[in-house]
Amino acid sequence: MWDKAKKTREWIVDLIKLNQIFLMTLLYALVIVDALLLKAKSDLIIFSLIGIYVCFIKVYKLKSRSAFIFCLVLLLLMYIYFLLTGPGLHTEKTAVWLILFMIVGIIQQWREKAS
Repeated sequence: MWDKAKKTREWIVDLIKLNQIFLMTLLYALVIVDALLLKAKSDLIIFSLIGIYVCFIKVYKLKSRSAFIFCLVLLLLMYIYFLLTGPGLHTEKTAVWLILFMIVGIIQQWREKAS
């Protein structure tokens, strides 16, 4: 029984490692969809996606640079959305995502410098 569970776990990890570009693109797309299209505010969505990103950091050994690049993308989206619609729910949600990814990037950079 434990052999089967171990093999399944290894298969899932291999599948995740092989599909890095697709999974990272999907994660970034889900963040952007949540920020710009969904009207509901849900901490469950936010912390789930941040948790998945933290897992991706461990699995893919991502550098803090990737978080900061995505922060620039979010900042640009927030700026454009603010110019087009003014202050509102979606601008605020994009700002929340920006802050969260910036915090993750800063913590990640501290860990990179410590090791």
